[in-house]
Amino acid sequence: MQAILAEKLPAQLFIERDLQSFVTRFAQFQPDLALITAQHPECNLQNLIQRLRSKQPESSIILCLEKSDKESITESFRTGVNDVLCTPCTNNELYATVQRWLNGSDKPITQITPTLSVPIKRGNNNGYHLYETILTGLNDGVLVLDHNHRIIFANPKAHELFSLDGQGNNTQPIEELIDNNDLLVLLARSNTDKPLLGEIVLGDKRVMQAQVTPLSELGMVITMQDITHLKELDRIKNEFVSTVSHDLRSPLTAILGYVELIARVGPTNARQNEFISRVQLSVNNITALIDDLLDLGRIEAGFDAQKGRVAIEEILGLVVDSYQGRVQDNNQTLTLQVDRNLPLITGSMIHLRQMFSNLIGNAIKYSPPKGQIKVLAWAEREQVFVQISDTGCGIPTADLPYIFDKFYRASNISVDIPGTGLGLTIVKTIVENHNGRIWAESKLDQGAAFTVVFPTIS
Repeated sequence: MQAILAEKLPAQLFIERDLQSFVTRFAQFQPDLALITAQHPECNLQNLIQRLRSKQPESSIILCLEKSDKESITESFRTGVNDVLCTPCTNNELYATVQRWLNGSDKPITQITPTLSVPIKRGNNNGYHLYETILTGLNDGVLVLDHNHRIIFANPKAHELFSLDGQGNNTQPIEELIDNNDLLVLLARSNTDKPLLGEIVLGDKRVMQAQVTPLSELGMVITMQDITHLKELDRIKNEFVSTVSHDLRSPLTAILGYVELIARVGPTNARQNEFISRVQLSVNNITALIDDLLDLGRIEAGFDAQKGRVAIEEILGLVVDSYQGRVQDNNQTLTLQVDRNLPLITGSMIHLRQMFSNLIGNAIKYSPPKGQIKVLAWAEREQVFVQISDTGCGIPTADLPYIFDKFYRASNISVDIPGTGLGLTIVKTIVENHNGRIWAESKLDQGAAFTVVFPTIS
């Protein structure tokens, strides 16, 4: 049993992990509120609530429930708790629920949410506020900085991740206390407008997913979750896909070769020629899929990732020129408009050319005859923007959140139009490897526009 007992705010707080200690502490202090955050495996919840009620009938009891289905919530209320919170829940929901019951409310508010964000406050002279007590027990690292990047709060997990114990004081900025380039780069990229997500590699090779969230009245909060096991699973998956894809190329090449030799052995009729064409088309489609899988695996693994100073207008010019013949055959128009003196970016010429080629190629493929494809590039706020727009079939609104997922194709795309469902996944992976962002806007039957943003060389 893990529970928090609180008196009227400003709260006096206790955290108990042992069931008997919890009951003893409850009887001793008779708190106004008990927040039960994890049920003991040997505990009968209904009997526990009855025992607590017998010792302090006026206490409010809130249960944090892992299951969010209606039956589990209803059954929990039957045990006699005052309110139920389904985890994971936001700090605002948790704090609002606790406040309501400490202030004498008798109206439950049960909510289900997918995320956890962590703003924080300091308490008064009686100790830290409820937020800090809860954050202390988290297995995720939490750092709170003021506007001068000085550490206001660090929970035990953050101390362990960055070996902060006994180092410095709150008059030193974090740059002087923590020697981690990934974290410092993430902080340098953060702004006051919206949260920023990134990865931090620690000295022991653990990988943390970090989110920097601005707090207008305080500074910023950094939350860090260990995703080392997920990265390892992803690496194993990528190696498996690359190995299987590579091993498939040889038999497919052999199949294609023998199919092409059939006509040389002897005459074939129209029906046989149709079958041969279908085999060739299928083999070519599978080969294209394997090529995309291998490309994606190499990009995700960081191969061929040598980067230098790159001029976006040069890459766009090469890609646009390479597609002019295809555009003329389709009776389409492809135009390029680039601002003068466009700043340089840091990137891989090969990967960036592949990324823009995929985007422009998609615009051409999904645009009808006499369709227009426009490529615009401009600089703004130390960033380079590139937008590729078309007048094609567009993307349904319901499909927009998923178009960068692997093997996903929009619901309005005909099965007769070739594609592997990996092109946009490769595009997004390349963009993210260049510290960039990409998003799509579209109206059905009115075309689509993909916008890519890269930071310039400072």
